[in-house]
Amino acid sequence: MDPRVDRSETGCAASSNEDEAGSTSRGNAYDRLFETGIAHLHRYATMHGSSSPPRGATIDGFAIGQWVVNRRAEYRRGHLSAERILLEVGDGSAFASAAHLAAYAGIAPVTHRSGSSIRGEHPARSGNRKLKRVLFLSAFAALHDPTSRAYYDRKRAEGKKHNAALICLARRRCDVLYAMLKNKTFYRTPAAAPA
Repeated sequence: MDPRVDRSETGCAASSNEDEAGSTSRGNAYDRLFETGIAHLHRYATMHGSSSPPRGATIDGFAIGQWVVNRRAEYRRGHLSAERILLEVGDGSAFASAAHLAAYAGIAPVTHRSGSSIRGEHPARSGNRKLKRVLFLSAFAALHDPTSRAYYDRKRAEGKKHNAALICLARRRCDVLYAMLKNKTFYRTPAAAPA
């Protein structure tokens, strides 16, 4: 994350001259605000069936509409995704496959087993929380992209709830990210299928 980003929601403006303790406490405040925003966004999506609240929308006094606008703006400026992914993943050489990277990020489904009992797949509760957060948020911000939106809509049509469909999209984006790192290539928009 760019150290000069003004985080007006937390009441803190970061500067490159901060000492390590000050930077950590501001990062923690930002993380807490993010968690609060995500919780309110989940409530909004449950109540309204949409994760795109209007700019003036509020829930319990929390300006969820403005919060979403700010997160999407940060994502589009690259302040949420690229830097955090580089910090957490590096060049990707530490991971044998995209599945390993997804498991490290905590977005791969986990099968609960006990003896001969298998209770299906559930979201992982472990993994790198910072990486999971940025992948989830980048998937959320990517809903304006037609390819990502089509994949999300397909998962919703399969009966998945909003959060589960976003995790599926984050996993798909993780696979693409791994391929880009492994092949040292830039993202290319998929070619349209012939009609």
